[in-house]
Formats: sequence, C-alpha cells, structure tokens
Amino acid sequence: MRLSPTFVFLAAAQVAAPWSPVVAEQGLRPIVLEGRTSGPPVGATARHVQVIDRLEIEASGARTLADLLRGRTGIHVSDFFGDGSNAVLDMRGFGSTASSNTLVLVDGRRLNAPTDSSTPFLNSIDLANVERVEVSHGSAGVRYGNQAVGGVVHIITREPAGDVYGVHGGIGSFNTREWGFEAEQQLAKDWSYRLRARRRDSDNYRDHNATRLDNAYLKLGYALDGGRLWVEHTHSDEYLELPGSLFGDEVDADRRQSAVAFANDYQDTRSNASRLGLEHRLDDNWRFLGTLDRRDDDRDFVLSFRSFPIPPFVSTQDRESVTVEMRMEGTFASEQGDVDVRVGVSGESSDYLLRTAFGPQGVDQRIDAVHAQLEWPFSAALRGTVGVRHAAVDNDINNGGVPARQDDDVTVGTLGVDYRPRPSLRLFARIDENYRFATVEEHTNLVFGQPVGLDNQEGVSFELGAELVLGRVDIAIQAFRLHLEDEISFDSTGFFNVNLDDTERRGLSLTLETAPMAGLLVGFSHDYVDGEITGGPFEGNRIPLVAEHRSRLFGEWVHGPWTVFGEAVRVGEQPLGADFANSFPRLDAYTVTNLSARFVTGPWTFTARVNNLLDREYSETGALGLDNTFTTRPAFFPAPERNLWATVSYRFHGT
Repeated sequence: MRLSPTFVFLAAAQVAAPWSPVVAEQGLRPIVLEGRTSGPPVGATARHVQVIDRLEIEASGARTLADLLRGRTGIHVSDFFGDGSNAVLDMRGFGSTASSNTLVLVDGRRLNAPTDSSTPFLNSIDLANVERVEVSHGSAGVRYGNQAVGGVVHIITREPAGDVYGVHGGIGSFNTREWGFEAEQQLAKDWSYRLRARRRDSDNYRDHNATRLDNAYLKLGYALDGGRLWVEHTHSDEYLELPGSLFGDEVDADRRQSAVAFANDYQDTRSNASRLGLEHRLDDNWRFLGTLDRRDDDRDFVLSFRSFPIPPFVSTQDRESVTVEMRMEGTFASEQGDVDVRVGVSGESSDYLLRTAFGPQGVDQRIDAVHAQLEWPFSAALRGTVGVRHAAVDNDINNGGVPARQDDDVTVGTLGVDYRPRPSLRLFARIDENYRFATVEEHTNLVFGQPVGLDNQEGVSFELGAELVLGRVDIAIQAFRLHLEDEISFDSTGFFNVNLDDTERRGLSLTLETAPMAGLLVGFSHDYVDGEITGGPFEGNRIPLVAEHRSRLFGEWVHGPWTVFGEAVRVGEQPLGADFANSFPRLDAYTVTNLSARFVTGPWTFTARVNNLLDREYSETGALGLDNTFTTRPAFFPAPERNLWATVSYRFHGT
C-alpha cells in the first residue's frame, strides 16, 4: 500500500502544528490495590495499551492464556475445546481469520506463523512464567509489521529475581492433572538462570478429546556493563485427540459426544524455540537491541471430513524459521521534553512443508523489513508520533509438486498525537496503515487446484481515545474505524480462499474501574463492533463470527492472605463461520460466570477456580459444514459446562 494522500496531508499538518506552552504534571492516577497498579497505562504512544500484571494473573486463578484474556476489553476468545489448546484471540472482529490478524508475541518473538494459517500455539505459554501481558489495541503495522492488523498481545516472561525454588501440582474436572517445578538462581555476580517445567494430562470435556502437554523453559542471563546478554529455550509437546464438530441435532442428543467420522483424528505438536539476545547502551542517548531466533514446529495429525470420508492418513506439518532483528533506540532531551527515535531492520527466513493424502504443499519464504518511528514533544502536554515501514516477501511455492512464485512488497505509515491537558486526562488520535501477506494455503488449494495469486490484504485504521480519572473512577474510551482492501478469508462451503471486496469495521470500547474501598476493585467493560462487508455480492452483511456486543463485569477483593476474584462475560450472537450471506441462524449469545479464590500462607499458595459457575450450555464458535450428503448445515464446538481447577504450590528462597 502506498502512503495515502490523506495520511501525507495529516502528517504535514501535524509537523506544522503550533507548539503549546501548557505544562502537564503527573500522568493519570493509577488505581493501587495491595501494591498492584491497575487502570489505564500512561505511555505516550498515541494508543491504548492494557497491562495485565503478575498479581492480576495470580488473582484470576486462570489456567490458560485463553482463560486469562476471555472478555478483556477489545478481545474475543474462541476456544474450540475449552482447554486453550486451539483457542483463537480476535481483536477488531476478524472471526475465522483472527489468528492471522491478531499478532501474539512472547518477549518480542512471534507465535503467529507467516507461512501458513495455523493457530498460534497458546498452550506453549506457561502462565506461571509470565510477568505481564500487554494488550495493544488497534493496528500496529509500522511497529510490528505483518499480521498486526487488529491488535497485538505481547506476553512478557519473568526475569530471574534471586535464589527461588518451587514445586506445584493441580487437579480438576475431566480428570485433569498438572505438576511441575521451577528454579531460579544467581550463579555468580553476573550470571543467572530461570528454569521451569510442567506436565498436564486431561480427558477434557468432550469424548475423544484427551490431551497431554509437556512444557519446559530455560533462560540464562549475563549482565554486561550497560546491558545484558541472554539465551533461552522453550520446548513444548502437546498430544490432543480431536473430537470434531457436531451438528445441531447431535448437540441436543449429547453435547459431549464425538462423531464416528472423527474416531481416528488427533494432532501431536512439538515446538522448540531458541533465542539469543543482546541489549547494550552505547552512550547516554543510544541503546542497541538485537535478537537471533530459531523456531522448529513439527506436527503429525489425522483430520477427517464427513462429506467425503477417506481412510485415516497421517499428515505431517513441518516449519522451520530463523529471524534476525536489530534496532536502535535513542532518547534526546529538548526544552519541551524527550525526543524518542526508533529504527530497525529484520529478516525472517522460513521453510514450510505440509504432507497430506492430497499431496505436498510448501513454501520457502523470506520476509525483510525496515522501519523507523519518531516521537517528539510539541510541548510538555502534547506529543506527536510519525513512522514508516517497508516490507517485502518472497514466496517460492510448491503446490502438489507444481512450483510457483509469489512476491510482493508494501510500504505503510503511522501518525499519532497524544495530548495531556491536565494530570487526570489523556486524549489520543492515530492513523495506522496495516497489512498481512497471504499464506501458502491462501495462495493455493491442494484439493481443488486453486491457482496461485491471491492479493495481499492492506488497510488503514483510524483510532480515537480518551483516558480520564473522575474521583475514584478510571475511564477509558476508544473509537475506531478499520477499512480493509482485499481482506483474505476462507469459504468453508467451497473449500477455497477468497479476497473479499472492501470490508469495514467500526467500534467503540468503554472500560470503567474503581476502588470504592480498601482492598476492593470492581470494573465493567463493553465492546461494540460493527463488522460489515461493504462491497460485492454480500454488501451490507455482517462478517461471520463477529459479535456486535461483548461485556464483562468483574470484581476483586483482597483481605490479608485471601484474594477472591469473580467475573461475568457476555458475548452477543454471531453469524456462523463462512455464512457471508447471513442466511443461517446465528450462533447464540451466551453469558459465562467464573469465580476464583487464592490463599497464601508463608511459602504455600492455594488456588481454586470454577469456570462456568452457573453451568450454562453454549458454544464459543461454530461454522457451516457439509454432512455426508453434501448438505450445508450449522456445526458447533460445544464449550465445557461447569468445571473446577485447584492448585497448590510451594516456593522457598535458597540461602
């Protein structure tokens, strides 16, 4: 996408804007709850960033990242089986393509695969090893590049903090068990390490849905004068039986069953990710950050179809990628405040191969990018942001033995202002151009011979927001308009990928939080998303799997060693996946209530959480599918009814 005339005009207008003499004092007042800072963050980046810190993670009692993020402002979670193994995070209303439009990072390392549309392996994230989760709302095409269309979820892991050792165990519904250990230590003056390992087994809610998860993490750090050097490795292995979807009459008969057609289906995913990183301050102004990442993902699976039964065939999916990223960050003082500069380059090389009964499908892919961003103060109260990124992709495709090339490049820009007229008020506005490169299975189709050559998706996001403190109440409001050209989507009724005509999403998010008394925090949030197809034969219809309304009400009470947390999440009705014509009944609205309690005494911590406390029967996701007579019918993935999870951990400090 070329920089639009509107973008260039607004950039020129911002540069020419008058400098204001207004002086801001402190940032927005955060809510403090027993040592924890809550409420709107105060970073002047012309965007809303929601931070979920370590104490909030512990208070929630969440077992998976999907449990932690469900119902959070701006995020919709679609969990196929209720255990987080195939959960999808959706920001700004993308439905079936959310996994390619919401970027998930772990310490800056991408979990999304650029080569294919696999769901990010969220269960590789051990919540006990997470320091905080930063949720950036809205497009971030300049800063993060490919796939940062609806938003970014950035998981920051914990750093070694001394000589600490621990063990933990957990039990829960559906014969779920987990156990593991951790250790972190200062080996010498400059060396440190953090090690954590766990195993989880469960029968899960559905029949033929047993799972086994092994996860291990090791980080070794070395302190330098003015910086640090680190190396880390994550290993995950998850075996999961796949129960498939159920048609409506099957859900009514037994929502926990699995159809006979899926009796042999499973997936076994092994993932190894290694990283070498260097952070070094060059002088008083400049800091260098560089990382080298290698990631290997291997998956064996059997996947069956009701419409055309074939003998079980073990398919394989292998992906190897190497990423190099280097950037310089500089801060320079001026009379109005600090000027921040960020420039970086990155290169990612991936080798992907899928082998199924229909033949091989693969791609050798290279993505290179360069970006620059500048934040400068017009005054102590007003800051501006401008940035640009150029990226190029080279695809050497193998589709059933037929070679093809598909290359492209894109240039996007961003422009924002952040204004703080007084300590209790922050206003911001931003324009961000975004993109995502089509994956190999979107370019091609092994079964039906779809020719290579979908257009890459490009768009522009307009964001407005305000963060305000009124007495004891913190308020955050965001409004957005996201326009996309050539949005890439999958039509499950025809088993092929398409470029949609122009699509547009508009929305509004509201968050209220207050601490009415010592130890008590309560809050409410509501998201409205108007996802509409604005061109072509389905013009005016709603985008599938996008709920217009989502709400969350929560409360947290801390008293001495006790923490009690409760939430109710309401999700409105949604068009079923692939129902672009909006001709079938919608996925029903649902409300889920969760409750947890935590008790700490010395080195011991006891936690219990009940999901779906009121025992509702619902489905978080569903789509149109074909039965064995090739009739199109709604199909569903029933979510678990009431279920319990309890853990005990023992952590002690070494001498």
